[in-house]
Amino acid sequence: MKKHKASNQTTVEGVTLTEVAQVWGKSRDTVRNQMVSVTPIGKRGLEHVYSLPAVRAVMEKVQPRGEKGSEKEALEKKKLDLQCQRLQIDIDEREGRLLPVDEVRRHFSTYTSAVRTLLLKRSGELAPLLQGLSVARMEKKINESGDEVLALLRETKYE
Repeated sequence: MKKHKASNQTTVEGVTLTEVAQVWGKSRDTVRNQMVSVTPIGKRGLEHVYSLPAVRAVMEKVQPRGEKGSEKEALEKKKLDLQCQRLQIDIDEREGRLLPVDEVRRHFSTYTSAVRTLLLKRSGELAPLLQGLSVARMEKKINESGDEVLALLRETKYE
């Protein structure tokens, strides 16, 4: 609190909006908007003076002690986080760690088409090999054929 004595005024004890703005690190207009519910206790020059307890109560509602930053700072931090995410995506794309969705869809379509063709071809080849075999031997042949298909798929560029 400051005590000032103007030439024609009595001593007024309290703080001005400018002083509050400096202490809380906000603009004078922001502080003025937050202090609308507080009644001035006097004037110092051209500025109104407010009681320190009333100012502290209002300002701690807006920016409580123990919490870092105001709502504006939180929004700015969120904005910076989003910008960092976008930059990381750009870096990942340039370094080849990300692929465009259209390219992934195209490759997936090509891959599934190749798998379908291979499985249809295998089923046609497998049917004559299974004729006259016991169930156990049929199961063994089917499993071997499945392993061969998987081995062929692993050798493709899409694996």
